[in-house]
Amino acid sequence: MRAIVLVGGEGTRLRPLTLHVPKAVVPVVNRPMMFLILSWLKSHGISEVILSACYKTDILKKVIGRSFQGMKIDYIYEKSPLGTGGAVKRAEQFIDGTTVVMNGDILTSLDLSAMLKFHREKRSGATIALTPVSNPSAYGVVETARGGSVLRFLEKPSPEEVAGKVLNINAGVYIIEPGMLALMKDGKVYSIERDIFPKFIGDGFFGFVSRNIYWMDLGTVAKYSKACRDILEGSYKIKGLEVIGKNVKLGRGARVVKPSVLGSGTYVGENSRIGELSVLGKNCAIGKNCVVERAILWDNVKIGDNCVISDCVFAGGVKVGASSSVSGETVLGEGTVLAPYSRLRSK
Repeated sequence: MRAIVLVGGEGTRLRPLTLHVPKAVVPVVNRPMMFLILSWLKSHGISEVILSACYKTDILKKVIGRSFQGMKIDYIYEKSPLGTGGAVKRAEQFIDGTTVVMNGDILTSLDLSAMLKFHREKRSGATIALTPVSNPSAYGVVETARGGSVLRFLEKPSPEEVAGKVLNINAGVYIIEPGMLALMKDGKVYSIERDIFPKFIGDGFFGFVSRNIYWMDLGTVAKYSKACRDILEGSYKIKGLEVIGKNVKLGRGARVVKPSVLGSGTYVGENSRIGELSVLGKNCAIGKNCVVERAILWDNVKIGDNCVISDCVFAGGVKVGASSSVSGETVLGEGTVLAPYSRLRSK
């Protein structure tokens, strides 16, 4: 069975982390985000995945490749973003039967197998995954009838409209049949949520509600950081998590507080402490007498002696000079260099 994953966006809300890499390969606890999505799809019987891409496609293809754990990976490219609906239409050659479509920045424990069963039992033309949240004002709310038929969409309601309510939001995972593509023209920009799905209301369009699942949209730095912490704390479980990579070296008196992850080839200097909920990528170097806590450091980050790094996200190749302090949810883009004795606090 096939799945189409929409990865055409530029990841603007994740900048500066996505200035040099597409969002789909942003490392989540030292694994490309897309690898986590592919693992989840594979666990539900998906054998072929088509990535609909537009931004930095050469990097995407180099990192993801043509196969993943036996799954076949194909690519389709857009010269300019066509929206979620236009991207699906562009993939029409691959949609010859029931097909899963999903946004490429969703981390979830949704039971996709149960959703597929529901879709078939209802003989649905399209099924949308829904999950309840206590503050739905930042999302699209979907109302359904008792049997699951979609009644209406309410796009990002005001806080006043949803005060005190627990409503179902669009979880960014869909199951579609080929007939839906007849509603779209080639090369035109469409939003599948705003332009296409409303036309299906009352005509075999169902919502599959999943409660008590893990669901996170990794589209912002805050949610990306939260997802990494959730994995470290076990709220979202991934198989084969490598806590300490190969050739990790700790200097005399250095400590690593669990839960934390250190990538292969990383060095932690004498008397330094890696505090809980920290992720260090491959080949990082932490100087002497440092404290690193609740921080996400990508590959090849270098921290000088006597530094304090907390509640930060550093992209690859960042260098921080000695005796510096960086905190308060600061985000540094790839290759940023801070001079010794720098003081940087975002909040």
